[in-house]
Amino acid sequence: MPKNSNSSLFEKFSLYGKISNEELYLPIRKTPEFIAECNMRRLAIIGVEFYHLSGDKILPVTPISDIDLSDITNGVDDWQYALVECNKMVSKIINEKILGDDSLYCSFIVIDEKELRN
Repeated sequence: MPKNSNSSLFEKFSLYGKISNEELYLPIRKTPEFIAECNMRRLAIIGVEFYHLSGDKILPVTPISDIDLSDITNGVDDWQYALVECNKMVSKIINEKILGDDSLYCSFIVIDEKELRN
């Protein structure tokens, strides 16, 4: 999640994760809080990538199991629908992943209603 109009969200959660190249890597156990904050701010999470941290190295999880929900937002005029469906799906997948490996880190692609319209 690069710094942009959601920079206060980035800054709030940077206290819990690692920042590299303006990207936030958040421990998976903190993602339920992150999702709740996105819901409160009316931000949709349309992508999540998973990593392991090893010292200073950020290693993508293999096999790749990233989440891409851009198909939910493509061509959708109802922001509320897109917001609820994306964040509900991310929450469900994250909860399953926490049970399998709670040492994962996540990075997010987050959009607001204005970005959906562009």
